[in-house]
Amino acid sequence: MLPTFVSALVDAAQSSPYAPAYVACLLILSGVVPLPGFGGLLLACGYTFGFTKGLLIAYPSAILGAALGFALGRRYPPSRIPSKIADLQDVLGECGFATLLLLRLTPLPFALSSLFFGSVPQISAWKHAAATAVGFVRLPLNVYVGAQLGRAAEGGVAERAAGGLGALAAA
Repeated sequence: MLPTFVSALVDAAQSSPYAPAYVACLLILSGVVPLPGFGGLLLACGYTFGFTKGLLIAYPSAILGAALGFALGRRYPPSRIPSKIADLQDVLGECGFATLLLLRLTPLPFALSSLFFGSVPQISAWKHAAATAVGFVRLPLNVYVGAQLGRAAEGGVAERAAGGLGALAAA
């Protein structure tokens, strides 16, 4: 059985011509607000739309969401930042692009890290966008797995595919 939110997304996508826009909005929102199920949304993109279309929806949406989270982090008043976080900001501000990229490759929640990176004045929006674009290199894999699960479901092994999708979405 598919996870509830993924199942609802797949059902909506099959019945609405606006499904790609809905999914894009959810992915953008998950880049600003730390919502659970980001990986499930990526899998659902592949499952519902196939690899190419799913990737064309997921990748730019995820980057735009991260950029909006970064912009929101810029608006956070420095006076409200706890001293330990300010110390971490100073250290991160002294580091270069490679450190930012490595942080983007870690399994930190994208929304929270984008908000945090935005609060570091030394990190430029372009450096953040570039590190995010390269750091999202694993997104195509999630969309591909979803597309393969969709193909398997069409081929009569829906239960096995759904079980794999549920296990991957939970990871």
